[in-house]
Amino acid sequence: MTRRLSISDDSDMPDQKRQKASSESELSPEDLHQLIRTINNKKLDFDSDRICSVTLTKLNIYGCLTCGKFFKGYKERSPAFLHSISENHRLFISLKNHPNNIIVLPDELEINGTTPLLSRQDQKLVHDIIFATNPTYDKTLIQSFPQKCHDCTQDQLYYNGYVGLNKSISNGITYINVLVQLLAHIIPIRDYFLLYNGSTDTLIGKISIIIKKIWSPHLFKLNIAPDELISHLLINFPKIFNGSIRDPQFLLNWLINQMCQLDPLLKKLLNKTCRGKLKTQGKTVPFWNLTIILPTVSMFKDGKNIDELPQVNLQNMIVENFLNKSNGKIIEQFPRYLFVYITRFDTKLAQESRDEFVVKNRNQTIVNFSESLTLPVDSKNKITYKIISNIVHDPQKNLLDIEKDYKSNWKIQLLKDSKVNDWMEIDNIKVSPKNFNLMFLDESYIQVWERQ
Repeated sequence: MTRRLSISDDSDMPDQKRQKASSESELSPEDLHQLIRTINNKKLDFDSDRICSVTLTKLNIYGCLTCGKFFKGYKERSPAFLHSISENHRLFISLKNHPNNIIVLPDELEINGTTPLLSRQDQKLVHDIIFATNPTYDKTLIQSFPQKCHDCTQDQLYYNGYVGLNKSISNGITYINVLVQLLAHIIPIRDYFLLYNGSTDTLIGKISIIIKKIWSPHLFKLNIAPDELISHLLINFPKIFNGSIRDPQFLLNWLINQMCQLDPLLKKLLNKTCRGKLKTQGKTVPFWNLTIILPTVSMFKDGKNIDELPQVNLQNMIVENFLNKSNGKIIEQFPRYLFVYITRFDTKLAQESRDEFVVKNRNQTIVNFSESLTLPVDSKNKITYKIISNIVHDPQKNLLDIEKDYKSNWKIQLLKDSKVNDWMEIDNIKVSPKNFNLMFLDESYIQVWERQ
C-alpha cells in the first residue's frame, strides 16, 4: 500500500493495487525538497527499452530518478525496493501505471504534480518527469504547435516537432527515423497519434510514443531514441526487419498496411486523407503513392559536376505518367496528401545479389520541383499541391573498405512555416535550417504533397 502526499482526487488511481491511506505525510516540506534534489536529469533516459536491470523482465517497471536504471516493482524485497535501501536512491517513477506517479521508497509514498508540499519549482520538475514518461495532449494544445520550447536538462531552445532521433545501427534499420518523422508531420495522422490512449504494447502504441515525444514541449534532451519501436519490430516482424530489405519506400507501404490492419479508426483516417484512385486498363484501383520511374542512364561517377547529371521535372513526369490518356493511366481521385516515390535503385538486382554496388550504381538523376505542384483535373480545372516533406538519400563511402559498396544514410526535409517557406532538415540527431531553393540538388526519394 502506498500513501499519497497529495490531497487531490484519488479517483484516477487503480482501486485494488493501491489502497488510499491518509493524505498526511511523514515527510516535511524540507525533507521532500531534499529528496527532489536527488533527481539527476542527465541520467534519465525514458526512450530506452524498459527492462529490469536485475531480472530482465519488462513487467511492472520503475525507473530510478537518481541513477536512471530500471527495476521491477516497488514492494518489499522487489529489485526497486532493495535498490532504494542499498544505494539510498529513494525516488522512482512508475513506467507502467497511469498516471505515472513518482514513488518514494522504501516509504511507499506517492508524489504527483499537484502535491501541495512541493514548491512551484519542484512541482514543475515532477510534472516534466511524468510528462516525459507518458506525454499527454488535448485538441486545444496541439492546435498551437509548433512552439518555442526549452529542454529540461540544459535549457536549450528548440521547436517541438523538429527534434532529432538517434541513429540505430540495429540490423541496419537506419531508415526508420525518417519514416516516423514523415508520419509525425502529416497533421491528421500526427493528431491521431498524439491523442491516442490505447495500449502501448502494440505497433500503433510504439509509433504513438515516439510521435508524442517528437512533439513534446517538455523534452529532457534534444534527441529521442527509437529503441522501443525498433525492438518491437525486430521481435514481432523478424521476416521483414531481419531480412535484406533496406528500402524506405517498401517499409512505408508496409507500415501503412499494418496500421490499416491493426486499427480500424486509423485505417479510415488513412483512406480518407492519403488514398487516391487511379484508372488503368479500364479499371479503377486505389493507390497509396505515385511511383516515378527515372529514365535509365549510363553509370555515374561520383564527384561529377552537377551540370553533367541528367535532370527531369517532377510535375512533367507526373502529368506524363498519370494524367495522360495515351498511356492508359489517369488519376480519378486526388488524395489530400499525395505520396510520390522516386526510384533510384534496381531492387530486383539487389534482392538477387547480382549487383554488389547497388548504392554506388544508383540513379543520380536530379529531380526538379517547385514548392507547388499544379495538376490538371480535366480540360478546365486544375488542382494544386504544396510540398511538406522530402526524404532524401545521402550516400556515404565506406572509409574502412573502399572495395565495398556505399552505405545509405537517410535525411528528411520538413516544411516548418508555409508562410515564408521555411524548411528544416533532420539528419538523425542533427537538426538544421534548409534552403528550399537548394533542395532539388539532393537525391529526393519520398515526397509528401498536401492539397491546397
